[in-house]
Amino acid sequence: MATTKINIVNRALGLLGAEFITSLTEDTKAARFSNELFDDTRDSIFRLHPWNSCIKRASLSLLTTTAILGLFLTTTVLVFTFN
Repeated sequence: MATTKINIVNRALGLLGAEFITSLTEDTKAARFSNELFDDTRDSIFRLHPWNSCIKRASLSLLTTTAILGLFLTTTVLVFTFN
């Protein structure tokens, strides 16, 4: 089963004892607050830890080799994306 925003919001609303919603755009207090807060809350949770599902790894090709004090430098780049 795919987890959608509505599923996550309704789980939270259920824990609070509130009525479930069918859409984030419906005209209810729960839907309006959920719609306003969901994306920012999700993003802040993703920033708390380097979750494997939120990390995109890329291999970069070396354009030049730079030696500093006889040491060759390499770089590993992690790009964080939020789905």
